[in-house]
Amino acid sequence: MKHIFAIVMACSALLITSSGSAYERHWNIEMAPPTWDIELFEAEAMDLGRLDDEVNGLLQAIPPILWRPAQAINTEWAALKNIDDPRVQLAAIRRSDVRASVCDELVDFRALSAGKNLPIRWRDNHRGRSWVDPMTASTLLHALESFREELPGYILTLGDMAQPGCGQLEYGTLVRHVTDDHSKQAATDLLNSARMIRGKPATQKFTRSGAKRTLVENTLIGHSFDAQGHLTLRVASRKYTRQRIGPNGIARNQLKRWLQNHGSITDAETRRVVTTSEQGRSTRLWRQHWIAEDGASQAIIFSTRRLDIGALVDPRGETFSDTFKQIREMRFSRWDAKKPLSYKSERRWIHRPGTRTSRWETWALVHEAGHQTHISGRDVDISYVTTSNNKHFNASWKAIDSRRTWKWFQILARAAQDVGGRVERILVGPRIHRILRRRLPKKIKKSPMFRTLLRRVDGHDAHHHLRISPSDHQPLATIPWLWRLDEPLQNLFDAGLSLLRP
Repeated sequence: MKHIFAIVMACSALLITSSGSAYERHWNIEMAPPTWDIELFEAEAMDLGRLDDEVNGLLQAIPPILWRPAQAINTEWAALKNIDDPRVQLAAIRRSDVRASVCDELVDFRALSAGKNLPIRWRDNHRGRSWVDPMTASTLLHALESFREELPGYILTLGDMAQPGCGQLEYGTLVRHVTDDHSKQAATDLLNSARMIRGKPATQKFTRSGAKRTLVENTLIGHSFDAQGHLTLRVASRKYTRQRIGPNGIARNQLKRWLQNHGSITDAETRRVVTTSEQGRSTRLWRQHWIAEDGASQAIIFSTRRLDIGALVDPRGETFSDTFKQIREMRFSRWDAKKPLSYKSERRWIHRPGTRTSRWETWALVHEAGHQTHISGRDVDISYVTTSNNKHFNASWKAIDSRRTWKWFQILARAAQDVGGRVERILVGPRIHRILRRRLPKKIKKSPMFRTLLRRVDGHDAHHHLRISPSDHQPLATIPWLWRLDEPLQNLFDAGLSLLRP
């Protein structure tokens, strides 16, 4: 009998340990491997009848990061952008893995060039769009050192490159990676402060400076774990400034004007989404994405009931006011089929219920460029060479030093060839192209480089856009210039060509 009792006790202890282990494995963010079934372990934990206040189950709503080659991500985005029908296009994006795809082949050129005394300035210190592929990094390092030697005293300003992890560059959006390590839990702290906002895991922070109010929204768009269990979050940030506060009539008239100005409307996507308040109460709303058939504008409407476009298309109809009462938020922006997840010039109208009467707040998205091309690390925005190293990115044609700008283009082409690549194209503005044709000698204008390398593209009067040919995922150690200049980088990039991947 004593032996039977001992066996029963031992089995009970084993079961308790096993269940407790499953609970800890799921809920301890630092130890949870990325391959485990989150829902399975959550079910096990809930069966135990206890919760951990330090745990945030929101991680389930954040897709795991898929590490893919930069060129594969670029190719898939290009195919999705070529779909003409907005409804089909948005559905295809939702079915694909492209939004969770991240490349680990890029290098941070800002970090790579630090301390090398190169003749450069940076256009900004906050965007984080400073990542390039190894071939482009090698070309730039080689070219900039040659530029310093051949044109002493002159400098260039570097602008947008790729964002961390490649992928779509959306209007108004900055992407960064937030990571836990042994000294701080930055990613975990951000996760624990997030909640579901209009169907997306995000945080919102409001600040006030006098009468000016600002909203910063951080959306968590991807997660991964390293071998030690440290969490990394991919975060998309948008900033808004409050424009005005007004009664229901103003918001109702805004919707009327939008419907009247754009005629026929396509309901491109309709689905239910969850919003969780700061107090933890969750509500469901309908999210309807409407696109004007003229292709110029889009609206995203959040409402307590699914809306009938037919009841809204005729704003003079008796049902319009009743239907409008169901709306809780409206977002109006420009539509661009080539940037389907971007919301250029977005204005948000947010319903704020009050004790006596409800009000609407309007928020304007702070401008941030959305580049269709800067997604694979092969593209760089660079200033022109100017006569006094001033007015970079200024579109001042009088300040451009045409002869030295052309010299810089030649240095770039030679540097790319020296490291085994080539300059695919240099985009310049139409006005700049005319200035170069007028100021440069006839021999240069007739050269194959001038006729084939330079391309006239609107929007490039303040800077030129450099594109380097694909590097075919060459290991960094095989690129001669970067290898000669930075020998210690071999160990860093032999492990996976990554400053991003945990």
